[in-house]
Amino acid sequence: MFQNLRRRVLAVAVAAGLAAGALTAGEAAQGAPMPLSVETAASAFDLSPSKEVLVTCPGDAEVLGGGADVIGGARRVHIVRSQPSPSQTGWLVGAQAIPGGKAGAWQLHAYVVCAYHVNIDLGFIGDTRVVSMRSPTDSESAKSVTATCAAGDLVVSAGGRVVTGNGEVVLDDVVLDTATQSVRSRAVEREGGTAADWSVWAFAVCAAPGSLFGYELVEQDSDNTAGDRTVDVECPGTKRRIGLGASMTGAGGHAGYTSLFPADDSVTVESTVDPTGAPGPFTTRAQAVCAFPYSSGE
Repeated sequence: MFQNLRRRVLAVAVAAGLAAGALTAGEAAQGAPMPLSVETAASAFDLSPSKEVLVTCPGDAEVLGGGADVIGGARRVHIVRSQPSPSQTGWLVGAQAIPGGKAGAWQLHAYVVCAYHVNIDLGFIGDTRVVSMRSPTDSESAKSVTATCAAGDLVVSAGGRVVTGNGEVVLDDVVLDTATQSVRSRAVEREGGTAADWSVWAFAVCAAPGSLFGYELVEQDSDNTAGDRTVDVECPGTKRRIGLGASMTGAGGHAGYTSLFPADDSVTVESTVDPTGAPGPFTTRAQAVCAFPYSSGE
């Protein structure tokens, strides 16, 4: 945990190797690392039961993806929002504590993956776009909704949001499907449920194939056990991580996401079991969208 905390509180600055003059996306990918960065922002470290954090890309950089991370919370805090900001210039995240009990002091971190098109033609200008869909608002115990990219576009990153769940509804899937170029967001009520009406959103960050040289989705599943799950997935070779997704199978509302973390060229997903414990084994899947292989010069 302390190693992860040190890893997360620093912004992961990976912009490097800008070439002089204008190159195509393919040429840039072969010659030097694509100029990307991960920007971060954090909430106060306090006892608030609900928190939201917005982090934005600098200048005219475009949003490719993002994530969130909870520090502390005593198993009572889970991520309920991880999505592109309404302006599509950043990433907006939220987390809530389970009602009752004591979560203690906790902190929420937000991350956004930014693509730069300064001094180099990446094809990103006016190219990325966000598609969103919302489920019905009612008291059903589980809901899912799918946001699908426009025909011809590729899905880059996944986002999801629970609305009016009041800490009693957890995100179960915020998962990418490259067969349909879509994002499915699924949420379920915790043990005991809630009488409140609630809904879930799905967000798909999409882009044209010409902007995503070497596009590939890689996945990794955790072990199938009843405890907390942490799973990492790395991009192959010199490809850069540009987006992420996550899913749980078998948790049944007894676990929530506490980390959807876009590291340098990998993704870390953590799902934490609530104070009542998981009744049986479950798995967690981490997804990384990778692109832009380059020559390392070795």
